[in-house]
Amino acid sequence: MRHVFRVASSLDSMVVGEPQILGQVKEAYATARAVGAVRAQLDQLVTRAFAVAKRVRTETAVGSSSVSIASVAVDLAKKIFGNLAGKQVFLVGAGKMSELAARHLMAHGCSSIFVANRTYDRAVSLAYKFKGQAIHFEDLHNTCDRADIVITSTGAPHAIFRREHGELFLSRRKNRPMFFIDIAVPRDVDPAMNKRPA
Repeated sequence: MRHVFRVASSLDSMVVGEPQILGQVKEAYATARAVGAVRAQLDQLVTRAFAVAKRVRTETAVGSSSVSIASVAVDLAKKIFGNLAGKQVFLVGAGKMSELAARHLMAHGCSSIFVANRTYDRAVSLAYKFKGQAIHFEDLHNTCDRADIVITSTGAPHAIFRREHGELFLSRRKNRPMFFIDIAVPRDVDPAMNKRPA
C-alpha cells in the first residue's frame, strides 16, 4: 500500500514531483477496471491513493516546479552541448515519455529525429509527428551513431546498449560526444557505457 501511495504521489519517480506519473497510474487503473481486474479493496486503495496524490501536490512543494524527465533531459543536454541547435535526436522506443522528451528537445533547437521501435509501424507514426525518419529496430546499432542525443525507453528485459556499443559509436563519430537519456525500467543502457578505456 505504501508503494502505491508513493508512486501515485510521484515520490518514487526518477524526478520527484514529475507530473506525468499520476496520469500513468490513472491510465493503468482505468485499463485494469476495464478488463475486470479491480475488486472492491483494490478500488478503495487506488481511489485513496489518488486523493492522497492530489493532497501532496496541493499541500506540499513537490509539484511546484513542473519538473519532468523531459525537462531534466533538456537541461542536461544543454550542459553537455551548450547549444542544442542542429543536434540530432534518436528515440529508441515510441512511448509517451520518449515523445515528450523529444518534444522538449525539438523545441530547444534540435534539428532532426530518428525513431526505432520493435513495432515498426509505431516508429513510423512517431517519426511522422516530428517529420523524422523511422528506423527498423534491427538496424538500431548500425544507425544510432548518427544522433547526438539518444532517448531510450523500451520494455526490454536487459540492456540493449552496452559498453562495446558506446565505444563503436564514439569511434564512428570520431569521438564527438553522444548523450544517452535512459528512462527505461529496467535500464536500456548498461552503466558500463560511462566507462571508457584510459
